[in-house]
Amino acid sequence: GVFVCYTMIMEIFNKEPVATGSWEDNYDWEIHSDNEIPPIELITAVACIALVDNNEGIVLTRNQRGWEILAGHIESGERPEDALHREALEEGGYVISSATPFGYRKITARQHPPAGSRESTYPYPTSYIAYFLAQTNSPIGNVTGEEIIESRVFAKDELQLLFEAGELTDMEHAIIKLGLEGLDTDQAI
Repeated sequence: GVFVCYTMIMEIFNKEPVATGSWEDNYDWEIHSDNEIPPIELITAVACIALVDNNEGIVLTRNQRGWEILAGHIESGERPEDALHREALEEGGYVISSATPFGYRKITARQHPPAGSRESTYPYPTSYIAYFLAQTNSPIGNVTGEEIIESRVFAKDELQLLFEAGELTDMEHAIIKLGLEGLDTDQAI
């Protein structure tokens, strides 16, 4: 019945990762390439590679952690696609015309997060961040996210320079590379 169906779904979403890592002492993560999103009830956040200029530019946002793709947590009662549109607009002034899933990050907690922490509200032990490749038909507007320092469009060749300068994390770099793999491009990022 339900358990068999759930087990089959989990087997589909536990393929070989393209990148792995951990943070703090409690969380392991794996980045997976997939054109399907994980089960909606297990997705806690969404992110997108926001393409512009005929796929030659990408909108990134800068906060206290550095430059990142447009991303954020799903709010209570919000669907993943609604959160994706809201976060892209808040963080990048980016109005999504279309979005296609290209992967996800599987996050596994080793121990149950402490009561009262943001993480304690997430599915335990496994939750997901869904990744999308986004397109727009609109000009880039103003950012409204409180934690955002700035947002701007980077040409694809500038992304490697950001990475080499230490302004783009290994994880962000890996996600961008994964998302751009399916595009018709001859530039390595």
